Amino acid sequence: LTFSRTSFWALLTLPIVFLWSISLKSKPAKIRFTLILLILLTMSVFIPGNPSSLSERISQYSHAFSLVISYPIFGVGLGNYLYFSPASLLQLAHNFWLLFLAEMGWPLSIYVFYKIIIIFKRSLSLNQVSLVLIWPILVTSLSDSYWFTLHQNTSLAIFILVYLNNLKPSNLQT
Repeated sequence: LTFSRTSFWALLTLPIVFLWSISLKSKPAKIRFTLILLILLTMSVFIPGNPSSLSERISQYSHAFSLVISYPIFGVGLGNYLYFSPASLLQLAHNFWLLFLAEMGWPLSIYVFYKIIIIFKRSLSLNQVSLVLIWPILVTSLSDSYWFTLHQNTSLAIFILVYLNNLKPSNLQT
């Protein structure tokens, strides 16, 4: 295990979120499941990890925000994040969405994020099982940039997005 609290949280909460989305129709039941998720999130703080992880991530996030402010239109360019980083920051921003915004700029980021949201919303309305594909990506992308920087993850994310985008009501089995 990597002691990644985010991976642990995504894996632990996936069945709960899936059940929440497909079987709970009443508001009190959804509130109970939401509280369980919040308790699990709180418990993940006690999972062993790097003690300086929080301060390092705050430093990485603030640097990424400064790049977004300095290069708002075109960003720093795809793959150039580390070239614009001080030597003390040896890693990319631990957030896919923030890294994409810093490298690609606001206009392209807004367009891509909008398209991804449309695909996710459409696929969830057609097939609740698609949540199983979406949830781990959404949770882990908030604290890691590997969906953007590793070829295997990028390929998997593209495959999932294409699959979800091509879902049609006639393709679904009930």
